[in-house]
Amino acid sequence: MSSYYSLLETATDAQKQIAALRFPGDDAAEKGIFLGCGAALKAGEFLKKRGASRVAVIADRILEKVGLLTPVLDSLKENGLAYDVFSDIAPEPHTDDLAAAEAFARALSADAVLGVGGGSSLDTAKVTACALSGEASSVDLITGKAPVSRTVPLILLPTTSGTGSEVSPYAVASHEGKKVFISSPAAIADAALVDPLMTVTMPPSVTACTGLDALTHAVEGMCGCPNPFTKALAKEATEIVFSSLPAAVAEPENLDARTKMSYASVLGMMAYTQGGGLYAHSASYIITLQKNKPHGLGCGLTLPYTLALNLAEIRDLLTGLIPAIKASGLAAPASADEVPAAFLALVKKVGVPATLAEIGYTEADVPAFGHALFADYYRAKNPKKADEADLVALAGRMLTGTI
Repeated sequence: MSSYYSLLETATDAQKQIAALRFPGDDAAEKGIFLGCGAALKAGEFLKKRGASRVAVIADRILEKVGLLTPVLDSLKENGLAYDVFSDIAPEPHTDDLAAAEAFARALSADAVLGVGGGSSLDTAKVTACALSGEASSVDLITGKAPVSRTVPLILLPTTSGTGSEVSPYAVASHEGKKVFISSPAAIADAALVDPLMTVTMPPSVTACTGLDALTHAVEGMCGCPNPFTKALAKEATEIVFSSLPAAVAEPENLDARTKMSYASVLGMMAYTQGGGLYAHSASYIITLQKNKPHGLGCGLTLPYTLALNLAEIRDLLTGLIPAIKASGLAAPASADEVPAAFLALVKKVGVPATLAEIGYTEADVPAFGHALFADYYRAKNPKKADEADLVALAGRMLTGTI
């Protein structure tokens, strides 16, 4: 695997151009989303402009091993910032992980937080920055026992192209057997540095799962809140993921595919923040808790069946995605009725399990799975007003692969 700096030398001028979507605020601090090869090298500069002196770096534990933290830490050193790295985070974090990260940052007397990694590290960084901004603990914040706010600078740098955490107002963790959340503007980073070069070390399986997560965000967001903005975001994200995810999985150093997937990740979360998740996200929460599978795997596996569940209510929306799907050459649905099967074909193409049976569920598990969808993760915005019987039937179709 090539190093970050050697890959940067191979990037085209267009890929190195940093596309910026700036947020209102202090222009000197450059708040917003910044996407392009080399964006990671701006981390130190951006933090220094926010008055940081001691930075808590919250990062995936593998990043130091593969050398991916090097350019980020180089940028901190070049800007005279002290820092230390916390990387003891589970792939699907528990509130214990959040408490440990907070204790680390407080011991460091950190005055800024930099999150580097997948959704788990970025969400942990968000909660840590909010905790450092007041007296309430990270666990109290994410369990709703204290109001959420943030004054401590927060910059996020994703190393996957799918979770969208770098541009979302959400953070999620497990607590006492259930998923708990923060949903607050305070969890939106001051700057998201989206650098496709930082995603190149993802294994094919992680690339596939996170890419399907991006697709799920886009399409569920559109279905939950159909308007011109979410439709445009979902259509663009769908075309990119169908066209570029197989290439990113098969060719890890394909910078064109990596750049497009990084863009799709941002688009997907922009749609998701409008409409929220449907039953693919609900099912994924159950799968991660019960089977310890990645969140993106759960979303990708269950999205086609969720679309089929809602087909009567979203036929026009799915019809609008057909040109985007056809542009990929992967599938050519003739009508909305064939779109869920096209999504399932993509899941299989990138090597992700396509049924609950493939990840260890049996027919005996179906009633409890459907009950959990209804009782624990009910979706009021789901286009079809599903009752528990509908969701048990949905779980049965997910088990057998019946669209």
